[in-house]
Amino acid sequence: MVVVLFTTLIFKNIDGVISFNTQAFALANPCVWSTCEGLPAEELNYTISCCNLQVPLNYAKSNQSLIRISMVRFSPPNPNNNTLFLLNGGPGEAGLGAIGVVGQLIPAEYGITLIAPDHRGTGFSSPLGCDEHNSQIVTMDCITYLTNRWTIEGLNQFSTTSAAHDLSIQIQASQSTGRIAILALSYGTYWLNRFLDIYPNLVQAAVMDSPLNPLLHGFTMYNIRAASVALQFLSYCHYQIEMFQSAGYHYDRTVIPAVIFRLNRCNQEDVATLDFFFNAQGLSPTSSNETSPSDANGLVLDSDALFNNIAFSELWLEFNQSEVDQQTLNTWQNATIIAPDLRSDFVALRQAWPKYPLDEYRYHLANSSVLMIAGQLDGATPLDFASHLASITGKTRTLYSIPLSGHIIQSFITATGYTCPLHLILSWAFPALFPSEWNDPACIRDLPTTIDFVGATVMGQMSSMKLLNVSLPFGSTNTSQPGNIAPSHDSASLFISSLCLTYISRFFLGIQ
Repeated sequence: MVVVLFTTLIFKNIDGVISFNTQAFALANPCVWSTCEGLPAEELNYTISCCNLQVPLNYAKSNQSLIRISMVRFSPPNPNNNTLFLLNGGPGEAGLGAIGVVGQLIPAEYGITLIAPDHRGTGFSSPLGCDEHNSQIVTMDCITYLTNRWTIEGLNQFSTTSAAHDLSIQIQASQSTGRIAILALSYGTYWLNRFLDIYPNLVQAAVMDSPLNPLLHGFTMYNIRAASVALQFLSYCHYQIEMFQSAGYHYDRTVIPAVIFRLNRCNQEDVATLDFFFNAQGLSPTSSNETSPSDANGLVLDSDALFNNIAFSELWLEFNQSEVDQQTLNTWQNATIIAPDLRSDFVALRQAWPKYPLDEYRYHLANSSVLMIAGQLDGATPLDFASHLASITGKTRTLYSIPLSGHIIQSFITATGYTCPLHLILSWAFPALFPSEWNDPACIRDLPTTIDFVGATVMGQMSSMKLLNVSLPFGSTNTSQPGNIAPSHDSASLFISSLCLTYISRFFLGIQ
């Protein structure tokens, strides 16, 4: 019976290419929303429910294996027929992370229904893992497990294009009525571009927060690009401001120069301050980066296996870039001021990975109308890449740049009390629902353009107390000479310096 149903949903398009009718499939398999395993029934005045669908693993062979794709819904008490789909980043991050952030920023009183799909391979959507417990320790053994579990052809289906087909089904099966918009974050913007390229007419509005440029983005250049943004960030040490608005971890990054300064000076006060800093972040010489296993059927919040599958297959090189060997990666890494650890077997791991071939959509840019919002200090999806994207899509896309913001505008700016970016997004997505002045980008001029690094403001002092346990991040002494507490070549000192820089790169640059 199932085989017959799937067969009737296959047709040939005008080019003779076998396609899958996602609309017919969604209508035949509507969502049955129910309670979410392991999640509360209510949060932030929203009612929480989940939908699980069984879809083809391989859309070209739709009468064979099925996988589960899932999404979580935040329903307001008085919905107004406006639905916002949220696409999270990574690749590999579950939708729950995005809806958790945005759900705090969009009050339930607005009446907007929030839905966050899980990309196939993460969350509740048939997550990719390195063993039967969904461990995310990616090694050569992980490759063996994945190919045995899924086969190479099956693993190849965990791609951006397959996820775009999934999203088409999820939107149509969700039974959402009225206006539908999509807000995508980071890699989610790449996923959104692919979806809009294939399905340009399913939603009424689209917003990209921290847009990933399909032509220029390549993970081989990731760290060296991010390091250039770090230098730009540190240059703001020359400036101060008089007043900041409300609190939030947007300000936490202001301690970064002080941490670097104290690591170099390392007097008795610095040792106590840095000890507090590392303990507060859960960092120690025995810390491990390994991801704990989870239940085989449980929620995987971040799938490193999915990340590698997509990154190695279609996001490794930018457009027309030549292959890069491990020595070149190491050279670029050593040229950076700040960067996360680089695996010594990174290139070997990619060479061994069963990569899927690039399809015709890889370097396409969707022609749909899109609002793009980019952070000035975004090390993951740099502003100059977003500007390039805007320059070649000017007829259909609008770009706003947010000063001093890092990766994911919602996390860095709106959470601190500056509502301008959120107003621009919501008025673009649902223009009839909000005041017309919300769509005026002039509000960007009211955002801060300098940073308090030395604790000259209350907010700067609060962040310093939170992370360093002192109100003045650089301390009360004027000396910049290294102390005698820790020898500069002591192994523990080198470990602390390396660990700090690794942490800082994740902390400030938004590296996932």
